[in-house]
Amino acid sequence: MSRSDRVAERIKIEVSDIIARQVDDPRIGFVTITSVKVTPDIKYAKIYLSVLGSEEEKKEALEGILSAKNFIKVKLCSKLELRSMPEITFEFDASLEKATKLWTLMQKIK
Repeated sequence: MSRSDRVAERIKIEVSDIIARQVDDPRIGFVTITSVKVTPDIKYAKIYLSVLGSEEEKKEALEGILSAKNFIKVKLCSKLELRSMPEITFEFDASLEKATKLWTLMQKIK
């Protein structure tokens, strides 16, 4: 496992915990961090998230996450022991929704 993979896994665990326990924003509902991709030089981390709910709820949750981005980064910095903190971005992970749609279609075919 490479260093960037280890950092990505640690970021996933810590950001999940920070969002669940420390971010107090009513717009953020049930958010799951599905994966984190970190560049080999550990300068950038892309955090993929999944949100249960309607499109409007997903939009509001992302707005809440983005408004808490600096707070999340400060908390993350205190948990990770890195010389420099990677720049973090958040994106929706649509793979779960695609898998659900595919599953539904397969069930209809049966």
